[in-house]
Amino acid sequence: MIKHVKLLLLILLLPFIISCNIETKERAPYIEHVHEIMRVFANEMQEKYGLRCCGGGGSMPYNVETISVIFTVLKKTTLEEARIIEVNAVERLRELVNNHEKIRPYLAEYPFTPSRADVSISFNDKNGHHTDGTITYVFMAKNKIFFDKAEKVIRKKLSGETYEADNLITLLKEPYEVALEKVKASNKLVNSNTTFDKLALEKDELIEKKEWDLGRRAVFLKYY
Repeated sequence: MIKHVKLLLLILLLPFIISCNIETKERAPYIEHVHEIMRVFANEMQEKYGLRCCGGGGSMPYNVETISVIFTVLKKTTLEEARIIEVNAVERLRELVNNHEKIRPYLAEYPFTPSRADVSISFNDKNGHHTDGTITYVFMAKNKIFFDKAEKVIRKKLSGETYEADNLITLLKEPYEVALEKVKASNKLVNSNTTFDKLALEKDELIEKKEWDLGRRAVFLKYY
């Protein structure tokens, strides 16, 4: 129950979460490298899957431990398709990090592993979550992929008034390695040999509007 409450809070706050900044006298040298990677990654995911980046950050107190990117898309999807998009996104983010030579000395672990590439995707309609049983949210946590659906429930305020809200239910959670093998078996894994240095680093309008200033101690709301 507590887990679902935390997940629900995260989804409700999803459009507003960027990162929590702590003032520092000196900007950590790896922050600009993280910015570059996020810009390229967000642009690619928008072009390939129509995903709109609505937040980013990670855990990087003294080095880069995790990188987190949150997407939303107006789309109805199946569990299988959600798995394909999530796995390809995680693999691409890992590839961008591992091929970025300047960030390499600041990584907590090299090669950058799937457990450190936090990609979350919310599949919505114009009114919010789909509530017809299809996948509405997929995310990585503790090296597992969680697939959630949403249902409408009636909640009661302290005043006694009732209101309609979305309740998230986990349909499936599976180890990342299992999901990766399933995507490989379906021949839907997108292989890319493009190195980071050959990619265009121009800012997209969507990204330009955001301040990717993570600060030295970027903190993210955890959902597990």
